[in-house]
Amino acid sequence: MGAIMVIGTSAVMQSCFSDDFDKTMKIETLPIIPAIPEDGSPVPGNSGIITTGARSTTEIQLVWTRAEDAQTPQAELQYRVYRSTSNNISTPALAEANGTVVLDWTQDVVTVVSDSLSPGTGYYFNVVVRDSDGNSAAYITVSVTTLNDALYMFSAGSYAGNLSAATTTSKIASAAAVVSVRDIVDGLCASVKSSSYPALPCLNVRAFISISDSDDIAGMPANFSVPSGRRVIGPGGIQIVESWASLLDGTIDVSLADAGVSTDHWWSGSLSDGTFDADNNCGGWTSVSEKGQSGLINKTDSNWIEGNTPNCDASRAVLCVCW
Repeated sequence: MGAIMVIGTSAVMQSCFSDDFDKTMKIETLPIIPAIPEDGSPVPGNSGIITTGARSTTEIQLVWTRAEDAQTPQAELQYRVYRSTSNNISTPALAEANGTVVLDWTQDVVTVVSDSLSPGTGYYFNVVVRDSDGNSAAYITVSVTTLNDALYMFSAGSYAGNLSAATTTSKIASAAAVVSVRDIVDGLCASVKSSSYPALPCLNVRAFISISDSDDIAGMPANFSVPSGRRVIGPGGIQIVESWASLLDGTIDVSLADAGVSTDHWWSGSLSDGTFDADNNCGGWTSVSEKGQSGLINKTDSNWIEGNTPNCDASRAVLCVCW
């Protein structure tokens, strides 16, 4: 007489027999058959997890593990891949009703690249597997965002020229701590990005202002790894220029007002080429008794960045860039 028991992930058969009255146990290892749903549908591999990666501004790659089925050999299972801009493709029926087909039914495939996508845009993907009897099952919906091809510009609000006194939620709460003007204005930008522009596909945020000879707008690509090859656009997507170099060549294509960047003129502290204006910077942005260089939002010539020099007790916008 024998009995089945499970040890770890393997099933074993115990049988007893008598030989010269000595009792001996014999253990036979049996293969484990994956649990198949009662409806006979396939079981997605790796618990249905899909791995994704953005290959470019317009392409996303998906990778999944082969499914298993009680009747259909693994190599004969077919897969269809769906895409949506909403989280509405979690089952085979919903994927069929709401999704766009990225890959039609294909046998024994574990990866696909979805192309012709929009830069900096979030998408949802799912994989549906089908066996030879027509039973189907969905993997777990996954979301991923394409790489961004733009540098966004927006306003963090208006302040007097003593920016060192500006309030920021990221300012270090310690009387002994020395907080630089750069930290303060970057904190203003990070706070406004989070509260007013959470949908912008950015991981990095910096204030667009010249602080000193060693920290000016012209040097931002070297100092902060600002991607100089991307087009510069307003928060609503209107393009200002096609690249960072075009931003500092003396003219821009669209005014900051028309691009929806700001409704106020802004503190630049910069000459027309983005270098530091050593004579007009509100005393390193610590004083209201001096003058500061201001850019004009309604101009597309060099006045957009080097427009006038108001007294530092005036209110001007702090601009930000994020990528």
